[in-house]
Amino acid sequence: LAPLVDQGSLPDGRVWIAPEHVEGQTLAEYIDKMGSMRFTRARPLFSELLSGLGELHRAGLVHGNVKTENVVLKPRQSQDGTRAGYRAVLVDAAVDRLLRPGRPEMKSGGMLCIVGTQKSVAPEQARGLELDARGDIYAMGVLIYETLCGRPPFREETALESIAARLLSPPEPCASLARPGWFPQNADRVLMRA
Repeated sequence: LAPLVDQGSLPDGRVWIAPEHVEGQTLAEYIDKMGSMRFTRARPLFSELLSGLGELHRAGLVHGNVKTENVVLKPRQSQDGTRAGYRAVLVDAAVDRLLRPGRPEMKSGGMLCIVGTQKSVAPEQARGLELDARGDIYAMGVLIYETLCGRPPFREETALESIAARLLSPPEPCASLARPGWFPQNADRVLMRA
C-alpha cells in the first residue's frame, strides 16, 4: 500500500487519508506496452498486492477498486544496483474506496451506487449485496487474469453487458489465453474460484 502521510475525519464522520505520491508506471500501462506477463515474473507482484489487501481487510476496510490502473510498478534494485524487476504498490486512496463493509448505497430515485470499475466489480456487488473483502478478492482475480492474459476476463462495451456477463457465464480459462508456458495449468482452478 502507498504509505500514508496524514489522516483524519470530516465533521460528518467521513474519514480522509493523504497517501504518499507513488512514481512509476501502472500495471495497466505495462500491459498496454508489453502485453501479458509471465506467471513467474508476476507472482511476487501478486504477493505484494495480496499482502496490502490483507492489511486493509484486517483493519476492517475494503479497497473497492482493485484494478491494474491502481497498481504502480516501481523498479526494484538488486544489491549491485541493477534493475531486478518491479515492486507493486496498490494506490487509489479515494475516501469512497476505503469503505467499511456494508451494503451498496441506494441513491434517491432507487438507483444503486456501485463502487468500483466495470471490469472488476464482483457479482455480489452487481447484485446489490453486501460489500466486503470478497469483492476485493474477486477484483484481485480479475487483475491476475488481466496481467497473465493481457486482457480482462469480460470485455463487454457497457456496464450492464459486463454485469450480465459475469452473472451468467464464467470467463474463458486463463490457461487457454496466456502465452504458452507462461501460466501454470493447475492455477486456473484457483484463479476461477477467486
